[in-house]
Amino acid sequence: MPVDPRLKAPCPATSNGSAWSAFEFIVDLVLADPTNRTRLSNSQRDLLAFFELRQAINSGGLDSYFRYHGEDGDRVAAAALAIAGPNLHQFCSDAVALLGSSYPEDPSERESRLEPMEDQLDDLDRRYYELEAEETVDDDADTWVWERRADFFGDSPA
Repeated sequence: MPVDPRLKAPCPATSNGSAWSAFEFIVDLVLADPTNRTRLSNSQRDLLAFFELRQAINSGGLDSYFRYHGEDGDRVAAAALAIAGPNLHQFCSDAVALLGSSYPEDPSERESRLEPMEDQLDDLDRRYYELEAEETVDDDADTWVWERRADFFGDSPA
């Protein structure tokens, strides 16, 4: 099913920075109307999930992500594999597994599980920062978005 044109950003001239451009547009859509999240394409949801993880870790660590954004752990792990490759996929899988085999959707339950895990979360945060420094995440994300630009952007530039 084609993506609603109102859910697409203006198409940039090149792929450089296209992932962040698409992410920022999607965030604005969801902030303006939270029901837009359900109207996003699978590619848009994957980018949103993975970039929300990246921002949350860089803002407050995995603790912050799990407390406030972590309701879609399986999607973010799968998105990490598709967008950024096996190392970040493994990181995301390990992080989600830390909360147990039944990933709690309820924020209060996640919070109660997080309390005793502070040291493990700090270790995972350090691992993430090392991966971000070693990997070409932004370039990989730009390539991934550009290959699916029909899901993210309106008409291509001439």
